[in-house]
Amino acid sequence: MLSQAFARGEEYHVTLGLGLNRVVHLVSSLLLRIKDPRDASAWNRFVQLYAPFIHNYGRRKGLQDADAADLVQDVLQAVARSMDQFDYDTTNLLCG
Repeated sequence: MLSQAFARGEEYHVTLGLGLNRVVHLVSSLLLRIKDPRDASAWNRFVQLYAPFIHNYGRRKGLQDADAADLVQDVLQAVARSMDQFDYDTTNLLCG
């Protein structure tokens, strides 16, 4: 599962029968959805996918568990604050 691979800090390669275009579409649609701060379902999914990845990144960089948890909160808050200015450029998508 993608979130488990992120939690382990693994690079994710498209191996679940999803083509690269499908993965790009899933990520891009989620990014567009979290532009709406009231879309709780999108935000829950975003946190579910990326919080473990951010936490693991902090741990690999030498942070203690509590500090890595703070990093997760800081990053997610920064994303939430900046999403109203986010402009997803669909012209630079990977094509596979």
